[in-house]
Amino acid sequence: MKELLLINSNDKYKEPLLALLHQCGLKQIDLAFSGGEVRRLTQNQNYPMVIINTPLADEFGHELGTFLSRKTGGLVLLLVKNEIAEEMAIKTLREGILVLAKPINRASFTQAVRLMTACAQKIRLLQGENEKLRVSQQQDRIISRAKCLLIEHSGFTEEQAHHFLEQQAMNQRTTRYEVARDVCAQYTD
Repeated sequence: MKELLLINSNDKYKEPLLALLHQCGLKQIDLAFSGGEVRRLTQNQNYPMVIINTPLADEFGHELGTFLSRKTGGLVLLLVKNEIAEEMAIKTLREGILVLAKPINRASFTQAVRLMTACAQKIRLLQGENEKLRVSQQQDRIISRAKCLLIEHSGFTEEQAHHFLEQQAMNQRTTRYEVARDVCAQYTD
């Protein structure tokens, strides 16, 4: 997966921005020229970080930033002219979009990119934990369903159904979830 999407319609800034990004340790970078191109590109790909050098060829760029922030949950940095930086920061605040005034200061840009990188890493960790919890919750539902089926069809008490699933898991050297899945399949066919 690519680390960052750089959206830049101005060729004059392409190489200097890429050089700064490489100095920040980012190597896997995709480039895009316009908002339309980005919307097509992001139909099948998500980026944890996006930098938009405004204005773009077909739109200003803050609408695209909002779209990407909502669609992917990724971090977005808008590079805008100094005269409108405060206005853009207020306009995009609710979306969690960072705004950096142009002309960009190398130190400020580096700091903003490092902040984005750290936040993207934290988001990735939280998404992993969230996925583990989702899977665990799904497995718990299957186990509860299996207990209900054992109570309904085999006359077990809840305690007996619980004990049965645990005992079968130990005997078969498998998990309670796998035993519960088999029980559900047996009674729902």
